[in-house]
Amino acid sequence: MAEGSASLPLPCTLSNSPPTDHSSRACRRLVTERANVQGCIKSQQILLRKQQEITARGCGDCSASGDSFSRYLLHHSIRNRAHGKSWRVNAAKCQAETGAAPANTADNPGRLFIFGFGYTSCALAIDLRNKNWSIAGTCRNSEARSTLENWGFHSLLFNSDNDGEELQGPGLEELQQATHWLVSIPPVGDFGKDPVLAVHGQDLIQAAGRCNVRWIGYLSSTGVYGDWQGEWVDEDTEPRGSLPKALERLAAERGWLNFGRDHGVAVHVFRLGGIYGPGRNAFSTILQNRTRPGLERERRRFTSRIHVADVCQVLTASMDNPSPGRIYNVVDDVPAPREEVFAYARDLLGVRTDEGVTREEANTVPFFSARCEEKRVSNKRIKEELGIRLLHPSYKSGLQEILKDSKRTQSCV
Repeated sequence: MAEGSASLPLPCTLSNSPPTDHSSRACRRLVTERANVQGCIKSQQILLRKQQEITARGCGDCSASGDSFSRYLLHHSIRNRAHGKSWRVNAAKCQAETGAAPANTADNPGRLFIFGFGYTSCALAIDLRNKNWSIAGTCRNSEARSTLENWGFHSLLFNSDNDGEELQGPGLEELQQATHWLVSIPPVGDFGKDPVLAVHGQDLIQAAGRCNVRWIGYLSSTGVYGDWQGEWVDEDTEPRGSLPKALERLAAERGWLNFGRDHGVAVHVFRLGGIYGPGRNAFSTILQNRTRPGLERERRRFTSRIHVADVCQVLTASMDNPSPGRIYNVVDDVPAPREEVFAYARDLLGVRTDEGVTREEANTVPFFSARCEEKRVSNKRIKEELGIRLLHPSYKSGLQEILKDSKRTQSCV
């Protein structure tokens, strides 16, 4: 799941890191908002077709075609039928008005601002820093800040629970200069919405108005889907989350998608499965004797998960191919039971299998259905739209790679 900055991974090993309305009216609002977002996506598709038409009619001069398209965007806004508001592609608009660079290149790497340095966001930051990106972001305490600074990341204190730890002048300047924002802080406190939007809403609007930001990613969770009794779900499936965390996640998603629509920036939502990788995996749990945190988790027939390297792959692909208002499930191909994953990890380690819930018990419907939310999450969209080929299509590939890297590291010590 998406995480904040409660604990930080080491840069090489990524070791251990991250008022509710239950009424049917609220559910209907969520469904309506989903339709509104889809309307925005259709608008973007219309704009892309118009760009192709203008280019096809051009005289062979690419710059002339680009100018024609920019004028079209500035003077022929697409009507959003759901909200009755005009919608324009902010990146193209700003390029036409200010000459801002339209994309990242080797000579013009991006600037990433992270709300909430955590396990996944640190992995992405390390990956992008190796491509000469500038990285800055927030953490919750001075100890984490010191660690991040030692790694070469400009870090700033932000704690939505503490009024004295909000972004100030230098932090706001970093935010305004950033070309990409990643939001990795989960809903916390009593805001009733995303804490970043709650605390810095006006600052975000001002930063978006400077036309630097070209991509925003919000890390959410597959938990928003709730219980589908083991059926497959995709991004068009109605969320059925009933637990407070799921409803808060949906509210945060809605807040960021609204922000993107209202201020003309490309916001994307990434619904992550359980994240694992070096230092955060079944091996670590087994060796620390933490294999039985709760029987409910053992009872699930299906658990979606994703290797942290594949999360980074999806995020960078989206940065290269923005699609405003799009939601992506980020999971692997095999939604396997937790106990099956741990049994495989024990086999790789050559340790005795602990007593636990058997596969036969887990597949017994009366045993699990009363307490567990069950669904299988599809990853078809990231493959078809972002061209993703998973590095680790299943937990087996991921665990094998982690163990291999661990042995390689130990041999070098």
